[in-house]
Amino acid sequence: MKSCWKQEGERTEVTKYWGDYYKIGTNPETEKNDAQEPAGVDGSDYDPSATDVYYSHEPYQNYSQPYDYDDNKITTLDFFTAYTFSKARNNNRTSGRISHTFGLGATFYSDVDDTKLLSRAYYGLDLDINKKMKMIGEIFYDPSFLDPWDTDGIFGGFYPNNELQDTPVEKEEIFPIHLDFGFMYVFNESFRCGIHFQAPVVAFYWKF
Repeated sequence: MKSCWKQEGERTEVTKYWGDYYKIGTNPETEKNDAQEPAGVDGSDYDPSATDVYYSHEPYQNYSQPYDYDDNKITTLDFFTAYTFSKARNNNRTSGRISHTFGLGATFYSDVDDTKLLSRAYYGLDLDINKKMKMIGEIFYDPSFLDPWDTDGIFGGFYPNNELQDTPVEKEEIFPIHLDFGFMYVFNESFRCGIHFQAPVVAFYWKF
């Protein structure tokens, strides 16, 4: 027994929606591929205006996922201020310093003739574990920043929706407080390197 599909009304066009989070300056688009039209059970060509006709399968339209997008250069204007204070850390086990940094940042950019603002406030910690190893940490408020683990929906993250659907894609709110933590190894007074959880993961420090 061979299955078939019955067209009961004329073909109509419908609007579909998709959505995701993309970097500033990108222009994602879906790619529309050729329509897949069926043949009649008698071998005839597909007629989109026919009714009560049986075809080999339902007509469908393929769309490529909107992963390939143009990354356009945009002009930004950044303002940044920070205050750092440091003090000696002396006890029976270790010595060194502990530093605290408070900072504020604002980035202005143009998007389709509209100026937008990105803002960030943060607190950073720099702690000497010993003469060669530092622990670094940061907590910051940034409602536009996406943590690597947010793409999996952890800690109030989001699930990207790049599948076509019948209703508009609603923007999902992400948790605006973010954390970073890592270690820095001091080779000498001029060069340090380390790892931390936020991109780009590996950190280098060179002092001239």
